[in-house]
Amino acid sequence: LLLLASLIWAGYTIGLRRTGLDAVSNGLLLSIGSLLALVPMMLAGLIGTNFGHFTIGDALPYALVQGVGTGLISTLGYAFAISRLGASRSATIGSLSPALTSLLAVPLLGEPLAVATAVAVVLMTCGVTLANRTGARTAE
Repeated sequence: LLLLASLIWAGYTIGLRRTGLDAVSNGLLLSIGSLLALVPMMLAGLIGTNFGHFTIGDALPYALVQGVGTGLISTLGYAFAISRLGASRSATIGSLSPALTSLLAVPLLGEPLAVATAVAVVLMTCGVTLANRTGARTAE
């Protein structure tokens, strides 16, 4: 499943670069497309939902993190990075996401950083640095 997810993400990255859409157009396309796909499935009962069984106060943290943060800012940021840095460099830098998540979990969530995780973070960082240096030399 992880390999399939990586393949789909790579296809999205390459497709985004080839469409030539700007970051805002890409965000609108993804958001409207998701809305048009999800609403009929919710109405048909194919997807479970608790819509209407919560207060605005209950939903606000999720709306901010998942809606504004993940849905809007990350989508616009990734599309902007692809337009400025290129698809391959953006995907390479995006590989740091698990490392950054692991490091941020220590102070924000009080998670311990296991030795194996620390080694993986160092190796990922070295790999991304090496790939970007190699890419910069190849571009010159």
